[in-house]
Amino acid sequence: MNDGTQTRSKLAVIAGHRTAAVFKLAGLPDVYAVSTPDEADQRLRALIEAPDVVTILVAESFLQRSLEFVQDREDLRPVVIPIPSLEHRGRVGLDLVSALVKSKAGVEFNL
Repeated sequence: MNDGTQTRSKLAVIAGHRTAAVFKLAGLPDVYAVSTPDEADQRLRALIEAPDVVTILVAESFLQRSLEFVQDREDLRPVVIPIPSLEHRGRVGLDLVSALVKSKAGVEFNL
């Protein structure tokens, strides 16, 4: 039953300017273009605290600075998902997935 109020859950994107432009063109409203890993880290920490954000896509080239923070969080919401970047290529996303599975399921594997 709907009481007239609507809870909106957000998908946010943190990426370099070129990658962010693609998501903006796709119509996503909560896209943050960053230039440095420090800037991405600050934005990521702010979005994790936002109550209406449920998923954060982060260009893996900017995730290295925040990797330990993301892995060590008790609460798995919002979900932080590494995505490939148009600006850089990397392995952070695969390493993050492996570390999360190991810490939560106790299974170690390499991708």
